[in-house]
Amino acid sequence: MILEILYVLEQVQLWKMKKIYQKSSVICIYLKFYTKGFIQGCQGQLTLAEMQALPLGALVMTFECGMRFLTDYLQGDTYFKIQYSTHNLDRCRTQLKLVADMEKKWNEMNYIVEKYIS
Repeated sequence: MILEILYVLEQVQLWKMKKIYQKSSVICIYLKFYTKGFIQGCQGQLTLAEMQALPLGALVMTFECGMRFLTDYLQGDTYFKIQYSTHNLDRCRTQLKLVADMEKKWNEMNYIVEKYIS
């Protein structure tokens, strides 16, 4: 009976992760809105190099957040509030999936930023 319960819980967990992974592939849609709003919001105060670094900043910050989730998981979940025992590990996996998605779409991300620079 316990094994069946554990199996069901594992399947629910996998289903949740699949839904999160599917959502994570929309990075370029959000990047368009964030880039446009950020560049307009800075009202011409950004240098060309700063604007061109926006995709790299998004990638590095996403990776950093993933590492923070992993560190918290490995140190006993003391910083981020969790709802289940592998919550921070799942968060880490999601962030790393986002990083992998950004790497695949690197040229598209740079094109989006260049479009709003010119």
